[in-house]
Amino acid sequence: MRWFSRKKSESGRGTEGASAPKGFLFILQLGDSESDTTVSREVMDQLVRATKEPALRALDRYWGTESWCSEIRTNASLQGPCVFFSLQIDIRPGETPAGMQDRVGGEFRHWWNIAVENLL
Repeated sequence: MRWFSRKKSESGRGTEGASAPKGFLFILQLGDSESDTTVSREVMDQLVRATKEPALRALDRYWGTESWCSEIRTNASLQGPCVFFSLQIDIRPGETPAGMQDRVGGEFRHWWNIAVENLL
């Protein structure tokens, strides 16, 4: 397994008010960790990119800011293939942790399914 990490730029960090926004760690698994199927590193990199980039763009657009997520780490396994996204989510005004988790998970699953269909 390999870890891919990306921290948001300073402009993407929550700076609302004097205190840091409350948040939570959300770990999302996509793919099949039990499968004997393996893919190349190149294919895994394409799957991760084809999932993460459009999902982040869509979620940034939905919340109107990048500050909903202060850090993203990705742990990918060539077997399965399987990927774990670890997101530090900052709760947006008017949102609940459960609601944000559902929206983030749904967006990442949507793009993962498209990537798998197109690349495998």
